[in-house]
Amino acid sequence: MTRNATRSALAFSMAFLTALVAVSLLSAPVQAQARAVEFGMDLGVTVTNFEDSDITLIEVGIPAQRLRVGAFISDQVSIETSVAFSLVDVDDFTTTTTDLALGVNIHSTPNHMDLRVYAAPFGGVSIVSLDDETDTQWSAGAALGLKAPVREIFLVRIEASYARGFENSNVAGSNNFQGVVGLSFLVL
Repeated sequence: MTRNATRSALAFSMAFLTALVAVSLLSAPVQAQARAVEFGMDLGVTVTNFEDSDITLIEVGIPAQRLRVGAFISDQVSIETSVAFSLVDVDDFTTTTTDLALGVNIHSTPNHMDLRVYAAPFGGVSIVSLDDETDTQWSAGAALGLKAPVREIFLVRIEASYARGFENSNVAGSNNFQGVVGLSFLVL
């Protein structure tokens, strides 16, 4: 993979995240009723099993495996988007992956100061660059998590998720299992 492809993937990721933050910040004052916006980052482990292969990929993301922004559309429902970027460089093998996801978090209680369980169906796309080739893989999945308030605007999140990566002509289907621990802060 060329340095230009790596720079392009990183530039795309940063532009996407910047746009998400800007839209979230600008749209909050426009709403008729003020709603919270949640910003966060997660460290975690992802285990990926590829179909028709003996390959299992284990990724550990420290200090941040993904960055996310969520906007509450009601007291118990938020729309959340996330971006993750990984680079694997071993000997002559280099690959970059940019993951973009969009989900709906449904919370067990409307009060953000309560310990809250949430469920989140989501969809996403992975942009994978290997050597000089780039391909995409669409996915769908669900997460189950817990949000624990630390202070009025700070939360700790624990989440487990499963995503099915759909096969295409160049990318094998995959089953992705992920566990993350994250920190969030709310803009009220």
